[in-house]
Amino acid sequence: MLTGLAGLLLVLALDSVLAWAVLQEHWADAIWNAARTLTTVGSSPAIEHASAWYKLFSATSMLAVLALAATFTAGFVDRLMSRRLTGIVGSRAVPRRNHVVVVGLGQVALRLCCELQAMGIPVVAVERDRHAPCLPLARELGIPVVLGRGGDRFLLQRLSLPKARALAAVSSDGLENIAVAVTARAVAPQLRIVLRAGGDDVTAESQSLFRIGAVCDVTRIAGPFVAARLLGLKPLSVFTLRDRTCALFGRDTVVDLAHWTTRSTENTAISNN
Repeated sequence: MLTGLAGLLLVLALDSVLAWAVLQEHWADAIWNAARTLTTVGSSPAIEHASAWYKLFSATSMLAVLALAATFTAGFVDRLMSRRLTGIVGSRAVPRRNHVVVVGLGQVALRLCCELQAMGIPVVAVERDRHAPCLPLARELGIPVVLGRGGDRFLLQRLSLPKARALAAVSSDGLENIAVAVTARAVAPQLRIVLRAGGDDVTAESQSLFRIGAVCDVTRIAGPFVAARLLGLKPLSVFTLRDRTCALFGRDTVVDLAHWTTRSTENTAISNN
């Protein structure tokens, strides 16, 4: 659609400029005659007495208008009738710089995209299942979604992964997340990668072989956080630090949950470092 529109505007500009410069038409008449050519109504009467090269250019432009108009119309109808999950402009436009690529549009990924957008960080989601339950909700929330396999190197390159600030592989399949992380590391070696995975042997062995990125066990994080909330406590966040699970209270109080009791949080606080 954009290619057809750009071509039509280019033909309009060239016809107008040449009619004004070569045929000595008034600029308003030149634009009017160029618009007539663009809409296949007719060309300028002065072309009948123009030189051969100008007639050849006019004939070429009229044939080009037919092809460009068909391209623009087909693209415009396809955009109106299809259920696209991305837009050309606006909140659903695919970002190209300083964005976060989120692979796997489940509940975790959807919440992550919403949080990133709330922080003013551009985000684009990748989902391989065109019938995924979260797709309609993502469209309503203005989250751009690209259908495809997150482990596809060419897809990640199309999403400008080397210019992104991070990639988060957060699908429910740990092996798929590892595959996405490996592909992303090949496309953008210095990119920050966050990987959702469980504490299984596959994840541990993969980490020992090469540096994938930051691996987050969602169950290990969410369980203590929910338990603390049920006990009436209000941790700001729960995170993993190597083999330890820690909770953040306030701005400078980090507690190791392995040695933590509700009565003595201050005695078990550890340094942020």
